[in-house]
This record gives sequence, structure tokens and C-alpha cells, in this order.
Amino acid sequence: MAREAERARRGLELAQARLREAVRDGVFEDWSIALVEVLAWTRGIHEWLVLHSPAYMASVDPATNDLLEGIKWARNRGVHQLAATSDATTGLSFPLTFPIAFAPRWLASTAITPGNPDKSGLAGYEATLAGSSFPGRLYEAVEFVIRGALLYGSPPA
Repeated sequence: MAREAERARRGLELAQARLREAVRDGVFEDWSIALVEVLAWTRGIHEWLVLHSPAYMASVDPATNDLLEGIKWARNRGVHQLAATSDATTGLSFPLTFPIAFAPRWLASTAITPGNPDKSGLAGYEATLAGSSFPGRLYEAVEFVIRGALLYGSPPA
């Protein structure tokens, strides 16, 4: 595997582990930070593979492409606007039960701080992530690009 793909794959795996831990612990600030890392690494690996491997690009079906486009839009909001793309709401209901659970969700695109007018990937975000429970299909995309890096991460000689 190319050194760049290996480094990025490792970065993604470490970020994903931090995200899983933060979500498990219910620490939203830590989870928000790790989420931006996971989004950035996922899209970065995908974009690198698109440039370096026609075989990888051929493996991206339309549903996966929509998901990866949605991740691009979420990444751009998190990186360029410093906007949160997910939130945790307390799962209060009556009668109250303890411990009180939180229900993490991807925010609707209209609930994310407006900023950059670039709509690239917005349709994919709305179709695959917006409003769904967290992490939703995020880890599916992570596994797809990790598998892609392992299978196609060595550019042709």
C-alpha cells in the first residue's frame, strides 16, 4: 500500500476509535471533534483513491457515492464553518427512567449554521445522513474507504 494511503487509513482508524469512545461516554464536545476528524479522513482517502485508482472508482455504486457526497458536505461544514453536524438530545420521557439516555442524531441541513453557499454534496447529506440517528451510515462509509485503501491503495506502476 502506498505510504500516503497507509498513513491516512491509520489516521481514520484512530479517529474512529476516538469517536466511538466519545459517543459511548456521551461527551458531545469530544465527539464533535472526533467526528470532524473521521469525516475529513474518510473524504480524504476517498478523494485520493479516486485520483489514483480507476478500479476503486469503479467500485463506488450510486448509493455509496451519495453517502460519500453527504460526508463531503458534512466535512465542509465542520472544517470550513466550524459547525456541528450532529447533536445529542436527552431522551426524556414519562415516566422517567434512569439513567437518562441521550439520542445522538445527524442534524437536518437547515439546522446547521449557514455559511459557505457551496451546495456540493448537500443532496447526498440530505438523502443519507440528515435527521438519522447517529452514527447512521457513517461507519459504512468508513469501512468502504478503508477496504478501498487496502485493495486499491497502491497506484499502478
